[in-house]
Amino acid sequence: MVLRSSRSRQIVWLALLIAVSLGVLAGSFIVFESGEIRQNRLNTVALHARGLNDQIASVVDATEGILNSLKPVIEHIGPSGNHVRLTSSLEDGLRGRPFLRSLSWLDESGRVVASSNRENLGLVINLARIGFSEGVSTKTSVTDPRPARARLLSIASGRDLADLGLTPIERARILVLPMIQPIQTPTSAGHLVALLNPDYFSTQFDRALDNEPLRALLVGLDGRLIVSSSNFDRPAGSSLLNLAAFHKHLPAHEFASEISEGADGSQVLSAFRVTRDWPLMTLVEQSDEVYLDEIRLTAAWVMAFVLTSWIIIASGTIVSRRALLNDERSSLDLALAHAATQASESRKLAILQSSLDAIVTIDGAGRVIEFNRAAESLFGYAADYAQGKAMDALIVPHHLRAQHLEGMARYQTLGTSRVLNSRIEIEARHADGTVFPVELTIVPIQTETGELFTATLRDIRARRQAEEELGAASRRELQIGVQIQQSLLMTTTPADLAGLRISSHSQASKGIDGDFLEIIRIGPHCVDIITGDVMGKGLAAALMGAATKMQFSRSIAELVTQSGHDQGLPTPAEIVAAVDRAMTPALLTLEAFVTLCYTRIDTEHNLVTWVGCGHEETILLPASGQLRTLANQHPPLGVLPHTRFRQDQCALGAGDALFLYSDGLTDALHTDGDRVGRRRVADAVFDRLRAHATPAAALHAVRRDLLPEHDALQDDLTMVVIQRLVEDTGPPRNPLNVELPVSLQAVRRVRELIDHHSQDAGLSEDEQGLLTLACVEVFTNITRHATGLLSGAPIALIVHPSSSQLTVELVHLGDAFAPEEAPASMDFAAYPEGGFGIQIILAASDDLAYQHHRGVNTVRISKRCNRFQSGHTLPA
Repeated sequence: MVLRSSRSRQIVWLALLIAVSLGVLAGSFIVFESGEIRQNRLNTVALHARGLNDQIASVVDATEGILNSLKPVIEHIGPSGNHVRLTSSLEDGLRGRPFLRSLSWLDESGRVVASSNRENLGLVINLARIGFSEGVSTKTSVTDPRPARARLLSIASGRDLADLGLTPIERARILVLPMIQPIQTPTSAGHLVALLNPDYFSTQFDRALDNEPLRALLVGLDGRLIVSSSNFDRPAGSSLLNLAAFHKHLPAHEFASEISEGADGSQVLSAFRVTRDWPLMTLVEQSDEVYLDEIRLTAAWVMAFVLTSWIIIASGTIVSRRALLNDERSSLDLALAHAATQASESRKLAILQSSLDAIVTIDGAGRVIEFNRAAESLFGYAADYAQGKAMDALIVPHHLRAQHLEGMARYQTLGTSRVLNSRIEIEARHADGTVFPVELTIVPIQTETGELFTATLRDIRARRQAEEELGAASRRELQIGVQIQQSLLMTTTPADLAGLRISSHSQASKGIDGDFLEIIRIGPHCVDIITGDVMGKGLAAALMGAATKMQFSRSIAELVTQSGHDQGLPTPAEIVAAVDRAMTPALLTLEAFVTLCYTRIDTEHNLVTWVGCGHEETILLPASGQLRTLANQHPPLGVLPHTRFRQDQCALGAGDALFLYSDGLTDALHTDGDRVGRRRVADAVFDRLRAHATPAAALHAVRRDLLPEHDALQDDLTMVVIQRLVEDTGPPRNPLNVELPVSLQAVRRVRELIDHHSQDAGLSEDEQGLLTLACVEVFTNITRHATGLLSGAPIALIVHPSSSQLTVELVHLGDAFAPEEAPASMDFAAYPEGGFGIQIILAASDDLAYQHHRGVNTVRISKRCNRFQSGHTLPA
């Protein structure tokens, strides 16, 4: 024991020594790394100073080069020459050079003879007020070949020569940097003046720094600030003579970098560089907090490593000490092992009997050797009776015995089994013959006497029922979600749009979809239709679709209330742009996008205006001519920020039709795996819109052609058909087109509509009742007896009022229907259960017709009327 205690102390001391050494090394590393970080930051600041200084020098040198290039033009023109040509040359010198404000030629008296800004012509400029004094005469010897160098003056106030230097620098809002080139030639003498734009340097600074935590300043050698990057707010002309560059380095050094007081008085890492040949200095500064934060981060990582290492060392020390202490316990453990083995059998028996699951153990021959209390309760056999019996005769149902025996034989022969060491659900048999579901696990156990098999069985009937109830609840929740989605995302098409008929259909690929449709009536002759498709499927896509619809409503309201739209509605491009600004940041964060087409139909001016954003392109079918597509102008919303939206227009005349749809139609797969595709869609639309007069018939005929009931949708589906009526005479003669579900619940709606319009047409009370009864009879017959119906296709109820008659049409997809001929006379008392449908329809009609055209049935009932009352509104 003494030896072991000594080893334990040695382990502790060794761990302490390692921990202290690690801490010392970590501190040394932090000190070294701090110096490296500081030097790297200084090098970065110096590198930016050099790069910006080179940019400044190139701009100023380019300006001098422009002035020198103009000298031959001045010599050629002479003092009395055509200054129009010189003005043109100055304008050419300015073109494409954003760093210049103007170029001007001044004669010896300071009068502007020529200028890139023609408003400057004739001005007399006192250059002395911006600090220019030649010191020497501009007249040089003709034999002296050296041109006079241009001079860069201090920054001055003003936009151009007219207001140059008139305002004190500290109060000036616009500044310029003058460069003057004296020119003395045998024929001309004067000054070329270039006004540089300091804002150009500020913009270049911001671009070069590119969001780096740096600020850049351009300073004259007189210590006055010329311009700075946008993150420094000292005004131009401020004195910066307090900087170390002036009182410590200049003029001995043209560049340097150090940690010193910055231009705003704070401690910074700074670097400056003087522009060769020009009285300019570029200064770049970075707050010392930037590199201090980097040092702190490095220190935090190092300390985290040290703490982690200390924890590992401490853990290792504790484990090692415990290992030494465990050695002395091992002998005691060996002594207790035998007693534990004896107790194991007792515990096993106790566990076996107390288990809530049925446990049955069989030998290799399939005979029961263990049968616990839970097994007795589950199967109805006493353990004494079950032991020694074949398990298949006790609890295996008759229809599974052959399969059980075959599996046992396969395992004994090949050593393979599909049920061992896995959890399966299977049927078991009670002593009374009842068969019920159980969860079964069989584990093979190797013993000295041979291989045994222990089966654990659990009654899963309290669970199957729960799963069924949970599935029913999920289905109910999904149905509620579908109803909410249909009411929120799919707008009901209005029935009384002047000059238009609209029909729509939506179908989700996963119960709830992300397609959406919005129809906004924005005037008596104008309607906006928004079709969209959100990336993804299911509830998440539906939520995003609802949010997009809500954003359209919000954006339209905001645009209408803004100034600038008092005289008209916002355009589709303006509305889509507003929605894009509001939603794209969130869509980029969610890595989602929305395709849509915003369509505006103006029946007064016969125009359709659209903005397409990655959606399936709308198909336009003119009344005469070939169909065309309305091309997308933009990618989906959420793909690119700051998109500039535009819209296009085309004519929409009488009889023209539009077909809008989502990619669920083109991506649908036939049973042979073939995709529908745009070509088939275009052919079907062309064929069906030509063939059928109502939008519902055309739309669902296209759906029946392209999407047989057994075909699979790969994505959510939305389809919209818009037909422009051939004649638009306005209420009350404008026909009413209402789509009703194929359900007896819609009978009440049929009755309300026919009652309203028959009364409006001036029919007598008896005529009204009979006509309503006839229309209800036709609708009920379709609902109950029609064959070949397409799921989701409605019955279109169309009312054509006129001054002489009222015509009602009921249109639906289905097999052709030929009505039986009604008997000449009928005994009403002989048919108490009904049977008078045909007789009622004939009695209510002045003209009755049954028509069938390419899968579309039309029942037309006409009734002559004596008068037509105006002023009634058509019910929606």
